[in-house]
Amino acid sequence: MADWTNLPNAAVGVGGLPSGTTVTALRENPIAIAQGAAGAPRLYLRALERLEAGDQIRSRNDDDLAVDVSTFGTVFSHTFIQDGDLRISFEHRVTGNNGDARIVRVRNLAETVIATFNTGSTSFVARVVDVTAIRAGDTLRVEHRHNGIGSEHRIRNTRLSTGGQDLWPSLPIAQRLEGNRNAT
Repeated sequence: MADWTNLPNAAVGVGGLPSGTTVTALRENPIAIAQGAAGAPRLYLRALERLEAGDQIRSRNDDDLAVDVSTFGTVFSHTFIQDGDLRISFEHRVTGNNGDARIVRVRNLAETVIATFNTGSTSFVARVVDVTAIRAGDTLRVEHRHNGIGSEHRIRNTRLSTGGQDLWPSLPIAQRLEGNRNAT
């Protein structure tokens, strides 16, 4: 691990010749910050790049998942540590009666339905939604259900896409719950 060195203003003043210690600190300090060295400034989540909705897939689930119950079930979930906008897409179909799919955002333990789709198609139907104003700590879920006895609803190829920004992994569930409890 790199060591953090406090540099006085005089060590990097205009017109001065930096010492070897100053040059070493200028090289090592950014590494020390990234590694969380003792005394180094801390990174904040707001320093991560903002998400923009786009066509570059950053998270995916290719599974073809079926549900044969009439209550909504979650087939995909992601909790965010970045703010911004995101594109979410998936395909769904039914056998028999029609079925519903929806995108739900959970923020501070409150659920909001972002979009709902109904289909009676036996062929997969593509759905795409740009979700705006995501905040760190939000969870997006893709859910689905069927609307009749003897019917099966299927969903596949769930994708989260950005305009090229990296999508950082979500927090473990215990940290998500603790963070929601401590939110102000």
